[in-house]
Amino acid sequence: MLFNSFIFLPFIFCVFAMALVAGRRARVFALIAFSYVFYSIPYPPWVILLALCTVGDFHLSRWIDRSDAPGTRRFAVVVSCVLNLGLLAAYKYAAFLAISINDISQGLGGVALLPVYQPELPLGISFFVFESLSYTIDVYRRRLKPADSLVDYALFICFFPHLIAGPIVRGRDFLPQIKKHLPFQRSATIAGVELVAFGFFKKAVIADNLAPHVDQAFLDPGSLSGAGAWIAITFFAIQIYCDFSGYTDIARGIARILGFELGRNFNWPYLAQSIADFWRRWHISLSTWLRDYLYIPLGGNRHGVPRMLCALLVTWFLGGLWHGAAWHFALWGLYHGLIVGLGGLAYARYGTRLWDPLPSFAKIGVTFVLVLIGWVLFRANSVPAAWTFFDLMFQPWSGRFLPKSLADIAPPVGVIAMLAIAHFLSWRAYRGDEDGSMLLARPYTARAAALALTLLAVVLFAGKSQTFIYFQF
Repeated sequence: MLFNSFIFLPFIFCVFAMALVAGRRARVFALIAFSYVFYSIPYPPWVILLALCTVGDFHLSRWIDRSDAPGTRRFAVVVSCVLNLGLLAAYKYAAFLAISINDISQGLGGVALLPVYQPELPLGISFFVFESLSYTIDVYRRRLKPADSLVDYALFICFFPHLIAGPIVRGRDFLPQIKKHLPFQRSATIAGVELVAFGFFKKAVIADNLAPHVDQAFLDPGSLSGAGAWIAITFFAIQIYCDFSGYTDIARGIARILGFELGRNFNWPYLAQSIADFWRRWHISLSTWLRDYLYIPLGGNRHGVPRMLCALLVTWFLGGLWHGAAWHFALWGLYHGLIVGLGGLAYARYGTRLWDPLPSFAKIGVTFVLVLIGWVLFRANSVPAAWTFFDLMFQPWSGRFLPKSLADIAPPVGVIAMLAIAHFLSWRAYRGDEDGSMLLARPYTARAAALALTLLAVVLFAGKSQTFIYFQF
């Protein structure tokens, strides 16, 4: 079920109505039921996978916690990893691996060696698998006591706002909230409604209006000049940010209204002053997950520079593949890992990073250009398509510079102007590390007028409804 679909309106109305009248324990059961309905709308059998992960990891974590034998504890956590990663591999990576092996075999003059089976990818499987894995690993490391109740654990895994596209939630952050959550608290509700409104504005008005221009550019790159290619990838950078952060805002706003706090997932990523800084600001829940459960266990920066570089490249290679079972995603991850590694190498050798002497605005500009180059690998449908786009970007800027008429360029320019307004509003709303609310201290009429204008902009200027980009992961 999409947040921006008509069926979501009666669904969320029923959820809020239930939360108004039900007691705390009844709300937990009801939220689980609503979450399973939410997840089952596209394809009901997917809930079997969700239930399997939930029940399996709940009992495995309790087994880990009860045992003092290191071998037993290791065996149980390995079983959890095999269960979760096995599901992910079967649905997301088996076909990719078979196709890659067949391509290598045929390239060497042989025949296809493996059959290719491509099941439909369950929505959000990469997200709830990582949540479930982090929970059992935290219990194994004795950083978290397992949930006393299967019901509480089930809500942690299936809570519908974060179920399909995050943010990736940790058990130690979410489980304590279940016993004390209170919906419709005044300040939380106002801030939540504000987040939802900003989220729909970013998704419907900005991302969905830019999507056709980006799609056309990557469908027919031959019609672009070098400048046109840079404009197109800049549009995509804005589109994916507004699409994904818009989803996160909506998810966090709904959760906040219901009495739950989900972690912040974006912190002005395009103001980053290095690629490492970018990943501290972009998809924060994923980058911190990769750091805590992959990079640090591989050695991190504790065992010398060669080990650090290997850990970085493995982490970012797998982080790229997490986004999609294709080589262009793997190369995108390696690209980011290589740049972060070069920065770390320069720091280890010279005590400074390559561009530390530059002024802040120059570091922001260089970082943004590097991010744009990476986005080509992310957005292209294949590695050859990415090379074609790169060839356009770095050739002499001949040919058509702008679309044929001002009417073609006006919509995206107008969208970018709206983005500037949205950023100004969000800057006022999200000051510092914690989310604030610029509406909370305003009179009721001012709050109502601001929200009404935002919703009016969504109704009047929304583009053709698009699926959220991160649903495919």
